[in-house]
Amino acid sequence: MSIKNRIKEFISSLSIETKAFELAAGLSNGFVNNIGQSIREKSMNQILSAYPDLNRNWLLTGEGSMLVKTSKSNAIDLGELPSNFELDETPFIELPGGDILMVFPLVEESAYAGYLNGYADPEFIEQRPKHSLIVQKYHKGLYRGFEIVGDSMDNGTIESIPDKSKVTGRFLMHHHWENKLHLHRYKDFIIVHKTDGIIAKRIIKHNVEEGTIVIHSLNPDKESFPDKELHLSDVKELYNIIDVSIRR
Repeated sequence: MSIKNRIKEFISSLSIETKAFELAAGLSNGFVNNIGQSIREKSMNQILSAYPDLNRNWLLTGEGSMLVKTSKSNAIDLGELPSNFELDETPFIELPGGDILMVFPLVEESAYAGYLNGYADPEFIEQRPKHSLIVQKYHKGLYRGFEIVGDSMDNGTIESIPDKSKVTGRFLMHHHWENKLHLHRYKDFIIVHKTDGIIAKRIIKHNVEEGTIVIHSLNPDKESFPDKELHLSDVKELYNIIDVSIRR
């Protein structure tokens, strides 16, 4: 039996659709059907992170049992993902127990350059892997996930946004830029800039009249990461950072 068939057997044991499996593991749509003779380590880690009971050795070799034996878990059982949803219908999936799974595209580091050219292209966005966030109620708006690159927002404290972490950003429509940004509520932003690219920064000042913002890095090395003024006319997109997922 191939790796693909073993994954399909595992999915079948969960009584979910393949799309739900791919979604929960942050894999691209169609990933399972495109598996060859091997599987990349990054993809393997994503699968095992989403399904820690899956036996890695069984998946790779077919030896042993499908599931690993665990003692006691402190995880909360959220139930199984529903099997009758389509990713292009809604970014919300209701989970047993009342929680809601928000699903949205993830812009990983390798897609940064392409995003600057294709951020308005629906096909490019659809091809991005998915990121998700569990919430307790429906939220309006457009959301994107971004992989953080570099340590400009890392100061070693709880508010850090370290390299390789993933953030959830809520799109801020352009007409909101014409009024004072709510910096007391949302301090940190993903900024899609014409020349600086995709950057995560704290905005410490917004001059509405001049159409400028001052961005600030949390990293205390101000020689390497000085504060900088940007003109909003050079900004393509702004996202409030509402959640940070840190890889351990």
